Amino acid sequence: MRNGTQFTSNNQPSGIAKSQGWDRRRERLELMNSIKDLLQMNYSDFLKMRKDIESKPQEYTVKDKMLIDYLSNDKYIIDWLDRLLGKATQQIDLESTGDKPMNYTLEIINKIEDVDREQVT
Repeated sequence: MRNGTQFTSNNQPSGIAKSQGWDRRRERLELMNSIKDLLQMNYSDFLKMRKDIESKPQEYTVKDKMLIDYLSNDKYIIDWLDRLLGKATQQIDLESTGDKPMNYTLEIINKIEDVDREQVT
């Protein structure tokens, strides 16, 4: 629901839009399956494949190269943890009525003396 309108029997996307949606879904599943397959490799095979892509690029697809680069990147670990454990929860004020703006106070503490010792432990 991009614009907030729910789908009803009278409000349906076009056949082309549905087809494109299913294609995107299929591509995502294929990508996740490829990542899953790479994660099942032992680490020495993974490193060999990484070197092999550099020495023989004609034998691999751009998708293979991108997946290896992604899995070799530190950002992958953060993405993986976000998917596995979920993103950090946020504290959102749901009690606010919206009649008046919420006020926030930001206090920067420069010195260790400003911090209550019991709160630190």
